[in-house]
Amino acid sequence: MRIETLTRMAEQIAANCSGLTDDQAVVKITDHLRAFWTPAMIDELSEFVSTHPGDVDPRVEQSLSRLVA
Repeated sequence: MRIETLTRMAEQIAANCSGLTDDQAVVKITDHLRAFWTPAMIDELSEFVSTHPGDVDPRVEQSLSRLVA
């Protein structure tokens, strides 16, 4: 999948958590990625984030670190 698509989708998920604390948002984002994204999608976004820190919402980065740990 195109990385632009993955980053856009991840940013949309994070935006839907705007009323939550950062900790709550990270849990919600993590749960969403685990439930609806394939492992390949998670790995691709995680690889992108590792080489482009700061290009996605920090809560998405935290979620990814939980998923690939």
